[in-house]
Amino acid sequence: MKAAVMAIVVFTLGLSAFDTHAARLTQDPLTRLPLPESTTIPLSPNNEPTAMPTGTVCKSSFQGNHYMLFGKLDAAVAWYRGRLDGFSHLQSADGRMHVFSDPARSVVIIVMGSPGGDASSVAYEVYRPGLAQGTLAGFTQNKMSC
Repeated sequence: MKAAVMAIVVFTLGLSAFDTHAARLTQDPLTRLPLPESTTIPLSPNNEPTAMPTGTVCKSSFQGNHYMLFGKLDAAVAWYRGRLDGFSHLQSADGRMHVFSDPARSVVIIVMGSPGGDASSVAYEVYRPGLAQGTLAGFTQNKMSC
């Protein structure tokens, strides 16, 4: 009986470690684009982004937010394809990176994971002015081309 009570206390304390008052974000605060439920940490409503360091990429100022992704890469890519109307889609040769961009190439979403396996992360990025098409293609080839 003591062990059962102790297990309940430990379980309850463990659950209290999660912030149950945080609301799950449904859109990225930087780009205002939708966020899939798969950015939510399991057993927690939290999916706050990690701000990426600001900087310059090929003479464009850069800001970005990074999220963990939970689930399968194919499902994540399909989710973004179904919601990013007008965005182009590039894919790395090994299928680990999928790059979505608006027509001006100023809003970029990069989804990463293992082909046929798990998704790992997604980045929502803003470039001002937008990037050249060759620069975006370079993202998927692991080489920078300005």
